[in-house]
Amino acid sequence: MSEKQAADQKLEELFEKEMNLNKEVEDSNNKLKISLEAQSNLESQISELSTELSSIIENRDRVNTENTELKTKVEAFDGLSGEEITMLRLNVEEKEKEIQDITQNLDETKF
Repeated sequence: MSEKQAADQKLEELFEKEMNLNKEVEDSNNKLKISLEAQSNLESQISELSTELSSIIENRDRVNTENTELKTKVEAFDGLSGEEITMLRLNVEEKEKEIQDITQNLDETKF
């Protein structure tokens, strides 16, 4: 084999190595892109869940405040008729149910 043929063969081998390395780099880049997309999706989902959690906590706190106010009103109206007291108690029970629902939703949302 002449020197030129040997050089051509070496050049061809180097070219194949370069092509293989380029393919490996491309594959690696594709995997990184997929990982970055997945990470971005997870960050977006975490942000949405955080917003939802904040909303649930605000709702729970609002209902707790309303419930406390209603309980205070019930206690303050000892002179009311039985029917009026029953209506107030039903209102309080309704708010307590809302609190339970919100708390359950909050518990289900936690990680």
